[in-house]
Amino acid sequence: MGLALGTGVVATACVDADTPPAVESPPVSPPPPAVDQITGSAWSPDGRRIIVAWDRGGGERLFGLLAGLPDEPPVPSAGLPLSYGRERHPTWSPDRLWVAYETGPEAVPSVHRMRPDGSDPQLLRRFAADPAWSPRGDAVAYVRAEPGQPRALHLMGPDGEGSRLVDLEVFGGHFDPAWSPDGRLLAVTVVRPDGPTIHVVDPDRGNESWVLGTGTTAVWSADGEHVYVERDGGIVSVAVASLEASVTVADARLPEVDPTGGRLAFVRGNPPQGALYLLDLESGTEVRITRGREDGS
Repeated sequence: MGLALGTGVVATACVDADTPPAVESPPVSPPPPAVDQITGSAWSPDGRRIIVAWDRGGGERLFGLLAGLPDEPPVPSAGLPLSYGRERHPTWSPDRLWVAYETGPEAVPSVHRMRPDGSDPQLLRRFAADPAWSPRGDAVAYVRAEPGQPRALHLMGPDGEGSRLVDLEVFGGHFDPAWSPDGRLLAVTVVRPDGPTIHVVDPDRGNESWVLGTGTTAVWSADGEHVYVERDGGIVSVAVASLEASVTVADARLPEVDPTGGRLAFVRGNPPQGALYLLDLESGTEVRITRGREDGS
């Protein structure tokens, strides 16, 4: 292509034959969202405190939060750090003296306990996951998670002694056991090739369970008449007697019931992000109680 000069002479642009053609840079992808998610929570037996497993990048740790009161919700908080490793699945003892939790790589987990302020950590059992302290205080339900073996529901003493299998006679891996308020029954997620289902079993009898339907991460209502289940992107309440289900809160996961019965904790947000909210079960009011990176924490 010619370039017109002021003298009327046309000059031709010269291109070096050895110069490679310009290459357009590929579009730059936006950076992935920062890791900042709650992966589990546990109410204290008096409903005043919540311990959460919180991944802020680099793995989960346990943090303590004040739960406030239904008419005085807490200010969103960054929490008080209670641990400094890879801890998750917290569960309180009914006397409020201990918190059990899972720690270590997920392929070879173990269950420990500590004081609620993070002091005096103690190993309870190796190759164990998903602990749940009985409301009676005499047992901890957990999932045996030995490499190469199916995940299976077990019970052990509060000091880690005396393990025994709870045989559901149902094929599939077991996850997230949850006690009924009276400590008589356990709800557990059973994962099979056709999808996860919630089973209820009497651990003292075993070999007998009934299905509440599809879903994961079951927790009992304070009166024991309903089980809250993660299903279809939200949290559903299932009546234990009739199996009737109704949506409690949409766009939510990881339910956890206040032992006093008034509130439901849940996580909202898509991994790797997710904040903890409290739902007032009577009024339907939602309050966020964790403060994330976008809030300046």
